Amino acid sequence: MNILVIGGCGFIGTHLVKSLKTKHKVRVLDIKTNRFVGESEKVEYVYGSFLDKETLIQSLENIDIVYHISSTTVPYSANLDPIFDTETNLIGTLQLLGLIVEKKIKKIIFTSSGGTVYGNPKQVPTKETDCLIPIGSYGITKVAIEQHIQSFATRFGFQYLIVRPSNPYGPLQEFDKNQGVIATFLNAAIEDKPIDLWGDGNTVRDYIYIDDLINGIILLEEEEGIYNIGSGGGKSLNEIIEVIENMVHFKFQKITKPLSKHAVGKIILDVKKLRMNTSWQPKLNLEEGVAIQLNWMKNNK
Repeated sequence: MNILVIGGCGFIGTHLVKSLKTKHKVRVLDIKTNRFVGESEKVEYVYGSFLDKETLIQSLENIDIVYHISSTTVPYSANLDPIFDTETNLIGTLQLLGLIVEKKIKKIIFTSSGGTVYGNPKQVPTKETDCLIPIGSYGITKVAIEQHIQSFATRFGFQYLIVRPSNPYGPLQEFDKNQGVIATFLNAAIEDKPIDLWGDGNTVRDYIYIDDLINGIILLEEEEGIYNIGSGGGKSLNEIIEVIENMVHFKFQKITKPLSKHAVGKIILDVKKLRMNTSWQPKLNLEEGVAIQLNWMKNNK
């Protein structure tokens, strides 16, 4: 298969490309190469914005499957500028979908967000079929993209897979741009800096080690529909802090800040559907994964 990975130089994208290239011919479209590892061997790179139509047309030439991993925002920045979030992520994806139809591409695989599309769920763990009530721009845009993908697929006859990951962490994650609680807290521990603690630290998230996430995506390659991919368990911010403090023998200085109105109190993904339809099982628990990420960060700062 000829695969295009849009956002293939990012945290998730770089790991995904590494796995895909073992059995597919892979092309990557991204703004720039990954700063930690550079270009991967036996992969074709196109550098430019996926919002640029001509660049996108060039990237889609002779492609069978498109992995859409790219996002121009994170939850915090999306709420600061929802117009930018909509114009770049939603409108950009609509342009992509139009070209997928035009070029008769077989399938699109989209990484949505298991942490934001459900909002504050009525039941935890949360299933794929539960209500989508996002409370921030990031989640709202992800839901809109999901629905447009399903609409285009139904109308024009191509296949789709939507994966809703929980909070991924691990090597290659940016640690100095507030992208990911675990990476941010580890960076603060290494540099002996205080951390911002939003609220009382009891908000709960589902954290998944990056290799377990990628394995889930790869195993779903021939599936269709919508799948959660998470650890199946949750950890509070306070528990994450305790794990890191015990690991590095360091006591954080905490700067308490008010919890955002857009913050979800508790989200853990139900992954029974993934386990039923594939052989997937998470291989690393939180302590094991954090230890690997810590070691990688010490070697790459």
